[in-house]
Amino acid sequence: MCKQAETITTEPKRIEKFHNALNKISWSNDNHLDNLKVIFDALNELASNDLEYYNKHREKSKKLSLWTRGLSITFATLGVIFMLLQYLDETNITNCLIASSICFALATAALMVNKLFCVSNSHIRYVATQFDLGSAIIKFSLDWQNWLIKNSDIPTDKIDIDKAFIIFKEFSEHSYKIISDETKIWENNLMDALSEYQKFVKNNIPKK
Repeated sequence: MCKQAETITTEPKRIEKFHNALNKISWSNDNHLDNLKVIFDALNELASNDLEYYNKHREKSKKLSLWTRGLSITFATLGVIFMLLQYLDETNITNCLIASSICFALATAALMVNKLFCVSNSHIRYVATQFDLGSAIIKFSLDWQNWLIKNSDIPTDKIDIDKAFIIFKEFSEHSYKIISDETKIWENNLMDALSEYQKFVKNNIPKK
């Protein structure tokens, strides 16, 4: 079936690591800027792990997509060649027709594997999600640097902590929405693939 990339940011161990980083923070001292940097690094690590994960699955799905589409084209081409051979060698018409039918069946099977397991669709999803996460991380980093410029060399009681947490919250919600959207697309692809497969099986059941 269609395979969804595992959502790294909801993986218990990574969330635990994130919480551990935050639990080391103490707001009773004047190291507010350092504390905020810890939160930034922890959030950035979560999103970067997701980015790396989607990139790894993008590469795998790309290879599988090329293989299944390549096999389908190859077998379909062979099927056409065997159909043409029957006209050149009338003594082997039956063998050519059988070989042609087998090749077209294999070509169809390769396409069905691609469709049923959402191979090409997965590659497209992973590419889109990877770019969206990368864009979100870049914006998060730029927003954070802009905040640092305004808050690095000022007294602790003047640091705009609320603005920093707005940046953190917006990034967290945005990155999770990207993954949530990918999950919804995966769900739709899966249901479409199952529906098409059911129709295919129903239409190809041998009739008495």
